Amino acid sequence: MKKYLLSAFFLFVMLASCNEKEGDYIPYVYVNFQINVESTQYLELNPIGGWIYLNGGYKGILIYRYSVDEFRAYERACPEGPLSDCRIEVES
Repeated sequence: MKKYLLSAFFLFVMLASCNEKEGDYIPYVYVNFQINVESTQYLELNPIGGWIYLNGGYKGILIYRYSVDEFRAYERACPEGPLSDCRIEVES
């Protein structure tokens, strides 16, 4: 009898602890664009570590020059509260 009560108790505890909180997710927004990094419009991207903000995505896009021939793009919506008014900003 004790085995069954102990098993039932552990089963209850395991099922109760498996409750995942539904979080806010960044809404899906299709993004497809190209930029000419040699254009004078994007002079900030010339040095390694250069960055610019662009319109697009959900709350904007951050383009970052990672190396001589590699760029990275990031969504500016905050991962902790994507539906809030906050945006990721570069501090330099």
